Amino acid sequence: MKTCTAGRELPAGVFCNPRTTDIGQWDGKDISCIPVRCDPLPPPYRGRVSCTDDYNFLSECTYSCDEGFDIPSGMNRVRVCTAAAEWTGREAQCKDIIRPRIVDCPGPLLIEYLDMNDKEVTVIWVEPSVSDNADPGLTADLSEGKPPGSSFPVGTHRIVYTATDTAGNAAIPCEFTVSVREITCPEVKKKPYQLVSCPGGNSYGSRCEFSCEDGARLIGTNFSYCGKTGDPPVGYWDWDLDQLEDSQPKCEGHPCRSLRVPQNGALACDAWLYGKYCTMLCNTRYDIPPGLRIRNSLWVCGSSGNWDYPDPPHCSERRRPSSMRLPSELQYFAGDCGSSDTQEQISENFVQIFQDSGFGSICAHLSCTVENVNVICGSTSRRKRDDTQTNSSETSVLTIQFDFALPISDEISVYESEQVLYSLADETSRQVLSGNLTMKNVTGVELVLNQQSFKSGLSEFQCPDGMEPRYDTFSCIGCSAGTFYNSMTKNCQECPIGTFQDEDSQFDCKRCPHGYTTVAEGANNETVCRRECRPGTFSSNGVQPCSPCNRGEYQPTMGETSCISCPPATTTLFEGEADVSACENFDLQFPRPSPKVSGCVIYDDVEFKNASGITVSFWVWFHNSCHPNASMFHFYCLDTSRENWRNETTQYPCFYMSSPQNIRLGLRRKNETTEIQTGVSWRHETWHHVGVVYSATNSTYMITVDGKAVANDSFSQQLLHEGISQHGPLWLGCHITEGTNGTESFAGFISNVNIWSHAKNESDLLDMARTCVNKNAGDVLSWSQLATAKQLKVSLQIPSLCDDTDECASAPCGDNQCVDQLRDYSCICKTGFIGQNCEINIDDCEDNVCQNNATCLDGVGNYTCLCSEGFVGDFCEVESVDGNWAPWSQWSSCSASCGGGNHSRTRECINPRPMHGGSNCTGPSFEIGACNTQNCPVCKNLTDPVNGFATCNSTGEEIYCTISCKPGFEFYDQPNLHYHCGQSTLHQWNHETPRNPMARYPPCTEVTPPKALDVKHEMTYSNLSCKTEESARLAKLEVEKTIQTRVKDIECVKRNSCYVRAIDVEHCSGQTVESDKVTVTVELSSISVAENETNNTDKNHSSTAGNLAVTITELELAALQLENMTFSDDFTVFIHNDAYPVDNNATKTYGVTECSIGEIVVMFYCVPCPIGTSFNNGKCIKCDKGTYQNETGQVNCITCPTGLTTEGFGAFDEEDCLVLETAVSTEEPVTQVVGMDSKMISIAAGTAGALGLIFLISFAVLLQRYLNNRAKVSNESRMASEHEKKSANSELEGDHGRLPTQMQMKQRKMYLPGEENLKSESKV
Repeated sequence: MKTCTAGRELPAGVFCNPRTTDIGQWDGKDISCIPVRCDPLPPPYRGRVSCTDDYNFLSECTYSCDEGFDIPSGMNRVRVCTAAAEWTGREAQCKDIIRPRIVDCPGPLLIEYLDMNDKEVTVIWVEPSVSDNADPGLTADLSEGKPPGSSFPVGTHRIVYTATDTAGNAAIPCEFTVSVREITCPEVKKKPYQLVSCPGGNSYGSRCEFSCEDGARLIGTNFSYCGKTGDPPVGYWDWDLDQLEDSQPKCEGHPCRSLRVPQNGALACDAWLYGKYCTMLCNTRYDIPPGLRIRNSLWVCGSSGNWDYPDPPHCSERRRPSSMRLPSELQYFAGDCGSSDTQEQISENFVQIFQDSGFGSICAHLSCTVENVNVICGSTSRRKRDDTQTNSSETSVLTIQFDFALPISDEISVYESEQVLYSLADETSRQVLSGNLTMKNVTGVELVLNQQSFKSGLSEFQCPDGMEPRYDTFSCIGCSAGTFYNSMTKNCQECPIGTFQDEDSQFDCKRCPHGYTTVAEGANNETVCRRECRPGTFSSNGVQPCSPCNRGEYQPTMGETSCISCPPATTTLFEGEADVSACENFDLQFPRPSPKVSGCVIYDDVEFKNASGITVSFWVWFHNSCHPNASMFHFYCLDTSRENWRNETTQYPCFYMSSPQNIRLGLRRKNETTEIQTGVSWRHETWHHVGVVYSATNSTYMITVDGKAVANDSFSQQLLHEGISQHGPLWLGCHITEGTNGTESFAGFISNVNIWSHAKNESDLLDMARTCVNKNAGDVLSWSQLATAKQLKVSLQIPSLCDDTDECASAPCGDNQCVDQLRDYSCICKTGFIGQNCEINIDDCEDNVCQNNATCLDGVGNYTCLCSEGFVGDFCEVESVDGNWAPWSQWSSCSASCGGGNHSRTRECINPRPMHGGSNCTGPSFEIGACNTQNCPVCKNLTDPVNGFATCNSTGEEIYCTISCKPGFEFYDQPNLHYHCGQSTLHQWNHETPRNPMARYPPCTEVTPPKALDVKHEMTYSNLSCKTEESARLAKLEVEKTIQTRVKDIECVKRNSCYVRAIDVEHCSGQTVESDKVTVTVELSSISVAENETNNTDKNHSSTAGNLAVTITELELAALQLENMTFSDDFTVFIHNDAYPVDNNATKTYGVTECSIGEIVVMFYCVPCPIGTSFNNGKCIKCDKGTYQNETGQVNCITCPTGLTTEGFGAFDEEDCLVLETAVSTEEPVTQVVGMDSKMISIAAGTAGALGLIFLISFAVLLQRYLNNRAKVSNESRMASEHEKKSANSELEGDHGRLPTQMQMKQRKMYLPGEENLKSESKV
């Protein structure tokens, strides 16, 4: 019976007919099984179906949707036809996945301005429309803010439109800002002597009134209105209509203003040569108050125009004294009177004497008293007691000080009281002379009256507290009205502001009524009290009329003369704020530019004064419509460091930054602007911090973005450090010059701009990048100052939207789209994820079609079938096949021709290949074997150069060597940069030639000092004519005479350590063809250095070095003197009283070194021709074949013994004559120092002679170092050479054919400390 496997079936119409035969037969010819077919799948709405094998068994049919539609998560995108002729999964649907798009969104910024005296303005805009792929009739909904046509007050107002289609897709909101601005005029600055009152502030339509202080005259109008002009409107004061500088009304102060006339008095004034003076006078019964009589009540106004003292005080009423006193003194001789009890008893007895005296007739009916008795026990004195006593004793002097006092009453005048006191004094004097005032009854003390001791002073008034006596008028005077007596300081003081005093002789002042105050100290009447300015306002004197605090200021108290600036980086939205809480952080928002609209902020007064650098810090947010070349800021300035800069009218872009897609920084240094392109672009619609630093000290610059340096370098042209002195306007967000397109203006937000006059470091900028609010305000320009700058079509955004933290930086949405918001974020999830952070993966295995017991693994928007063993396929529907190896391939070529190499072979797993996930073949597919193991040829093992070292390194089969000389030795020939041997050279050294078959290195020779050092100085006389024999003779004569005279002043000539070797005058032959340029060469020569060394019998190398160093130093000084004489016109020739100066631009100074025969010049010393060479015509020539030379500095080579010759050229010794003589080449290898004359090395050219002299000094130092070490190194070098020779022989004998070991290479590079540098410096 015919059967089919699962998923297949017999074709329709095929059946077995049992009637045809006994056993039955199948009808038809084809009885093969065919796949099972499933019912056709209808396409979904706005979608399609595509199948891999029509609708047959195992055909995979995939659903797809039109653009903008997709199959939601949880629905099957693929369905498979099963063996049961059924489709797996469920029918899919296409869903709209494209969010609507709001088009024609206004903004992002609409700016409107208030009209005069208005508080609100009506704003109209066209509402946006909505475009959607599925819902054509969708409209936008206003979800935040007022609709168009509404009235808006001053400030920023957020407007948001949203839209959602029937599939639930939400459009990106249309968000824009309506900014209502007041038109404001510039803040009115108070001028000298001026009073300004602006009750309405500085807004459009407000009025300011002008007046002057007492004595000053107003020039201009006494009031002004704030108007507007232009589009966008800009406020201006109507005095600006004249377009004249400094046209604001002002006050002209009169010199020596009028003084206040004192109350109850008058002023007597007169003019003098330099000004004016006044004297204060008081009415009858009044007098000048205390403290002024000491300067004679005189006020003087001199050439300064100012009075030397404030206004005169008011006059005070005279008062009678309360009593009068007369100070007096009397002495007694006493014994011990030091006891306090004794002194007290004496005081009481003394008062009693006067009470018992007969003075009653003088003080009849008057209350005379003795007061203020003071007993003083003084030093001892020697006296005779009387005539009857002959012995002497030591006594103390007892002094009694006291006052006669008399109260002043209405019955007696002050003058009469004074006469009574003087009468008491006269009577007391008579009583003392008569000896009637003797004191008794003093315990233990004998008192003897000194009859010559009584004396009295001048009478004194006793005035009430706070008054001083006036003896000329017998009265007491107290503090005047407007002042009070301070008991602590004992003087009169003016009443403080807010108080007054309308009476004299008072101890305090009266306070003004609540809400009132005085404008100055010393108020003398309540009528002077005026109403105070309320909080949020101010005036020049703190009283009405008052002006509101300007934007960016506040004032919480009453009666203030100024307002308080807001904290750094904050400002206020309105004028007249009374609390610091009104100060908020702010941004400047610039609209999307168009040919007619572009935002700009201009601050006119930015100035650098001798600044050491520039630092700019700001935050920026670019709108996606921002032009790629948009300007962020431009500082146009005048170079104020120039002379007469005040007359300069040309402004330069001294400092600017532009191009958000490729940050460019421009900086003006000296007279040109350098532009720096960083190549760094910023992400739009995200806040970034930008820092720019320029240091004028070291000409470096740095640009940072978000705290990281994106450009940090120095300018190639270093300038002498000069302070930056520039001033001009800063243009923020625009670059408005002639020919500039307004559409290139900035669009977005700028915040917290600060500029400093010094260079901050990178850590400072990193700190600023951490927060939008930088409280370290710039000293050149602070962010708060820009809040009140000229703002054209720019919105003041309060509060600030600056977001100093990128909430998306930590990737909270994973690999889904993150939208950074102000202190928040939102996630836009990819297909297959949901949740606030898109952290929930939708389970796509809910309706999977995995087969053959496969496991479904959920993915992102899809799923994966994990198949059981033996099955593969997307849905595990196919059975797998295992693989097997094919035969090995042939062996590959050997990797080496000798010394052992490798070859390989491979095989493939293709017999059969693994299919449908079957197992791969086991075992290696690659095999390696050895080949060509025979030995390889090797390079010759070389010895070190004579008196030198060789340093070799091996790289694989290649050897690279470099050679150098021992300290104090030098190559006569420039050696190869590298000596190379290896497989690439067929194991032959690159200098191993038929001429050098032994591959010897060039030898080193010990350097010697030169015979002499010369300096040649060439000068040109540009206008000296030699076209006739007479003029040539005269020119040569005067030139030689002038030079011979001048060079005598050269130091080495004076000391006879150098001499003038020659003065050559060229181009002066007396022929007419001669030009007017005459060249003169002055040659100075030193005393032979070699001769000095010969005379140095002890062969002290330090002395040799000293001689050479002294010679070089003297010649250097001589060269400098020659140049200085040239530049000082000392060589100017005078012929027939005509001066012919030297052309300073055509001079040349250079040095000349002289060596002995057998030596060649290397730098400034001499090198004898080494062994293996001979000297000929200033050159070292290698010895020809058949000759050798085993000594240095020889002029010929030695012939080999008869019948023998050398293997090559340059043989060192007779031992090299080992080859039987055949034919000898006559080629002569000649070597000389490349680029150097054998007798001369130019050390300077043109006006750069000083550079050559500096090199001369450097070489002298190097040479002295060399010679100082020469003696020390000599013995050590000899020992090292012997050791190396033994080592080399050992290597040749025992290590033939092997590469030198690392230790051997190190031994060949033995230097004394510092000699490596000496070698390299000598070759420069």
